[in-house]
Amino acid sequence: MEDQELQSYAIKLQKMKEGSAIMNYIKFYTKYFTIKLLLIDIFLGILITQTPIIDIVSNLTIIFLKKSFTNFDFFLEEMLKGGNSGYKINQEINRLMNSFYRYYVSIFSIQMNGVDEEIIFKYLTYTSYIGSSFFLSVLHDFLIVLTMHIQCFYVYSKM
Repeated sequence: MEDQELQSYAIKLQKMKEGSAIMNYIKFYTKYFTIKLLLIDIFLGILITQTPIIDIVSNLTIIFLKKSFTNFDFFLEEMLKGGNSGYKINQEINRLMNSFYRYYVSIFSIQMNGVDEEIIFKYLTYTSYIGSSFFLSVLHDFLIVLTMHIQCFYVYSKM
């Protein structure tokens, strides 16, 4: 039944060949509407870059990241001193998980101290010249990578 419907649609599309007004309108619409959307996307990306809100948000984010990651390592070391991994029965597993978690936290803090936030935000603002959708997708990926560690910490604390 579905094959017959697909064949009937294929026959109808073949009947609407190059000369028909409907097919010409569809081609014109898809060609120029796509170009228009691309130009609007690039214009919105440039508009995002030129707004002073981006500078304010990026400066506040840089200040927040630097302050939070300097205190983050100390906070997690203090939190882990009591052996909070949740394995109350087996002390060896508890010590092993705590050592793994401390190692993970130290790698995370080294990674965040080595990252220069100004370079990241400079590249993020440069991607907005390609288009606002590309800028938003790169920003989304950056936030996913940044919050991945927080999700790992959350999962570990719930064990």
